[in-house]
Amino acid sequence: MSDSGAAAATPGASDPSGRPSSSPSESESTEESSSDGGDYEDCGDGACEVPFTGSVQFPLTGGDGEWTVDAAVEDGGVRVSLTTPAGLGGGGGFLDHPSCALTFRADGSGGLACDEEPAAPDSGGIVVHLLELDGDDATVAAALG
Repeated sequence: MSDSGAAAATPGASDPSGRPSSSPSESESTEESSSDGGDYEDCGDGACEVPFTGSVQFPLTGGDGEWTVDAAVEDGGVRVSLTTPAGLGGGGGFLDHPSCALTFRADGSGGLACDEEPAAPDSGGIVVHLLELDGDDATVAAALG
């Protein structure tokens, strides 16, 4: 696994790069949601691609319940925060360029990998992959195991 200068992701921990941790507010997500008007029906099967400008918050539904994915373009990358079905923080990290992916496993471990094909999520886990980044426009793919 190579990190290509990206910050490591550890579930429930702050970003070790020293970048300020921030989550988009609900009003930002509403005002600057994906170009599809915030319709995330495709995420109901536990996997989807979400294009957005600025920031977005979307549900990702799987067998264990509904995760919430928050993503915000900042500092030349995308900051991702996850909330578990129980409403607890599931972790997060900073994806500094397309081809970076965050992986979280059901046991609470996780990591960041760049410049390699992200693995499929483990059962009970989640993978969030940055597909595109152009200024304030980004596309992330998210999948539950």
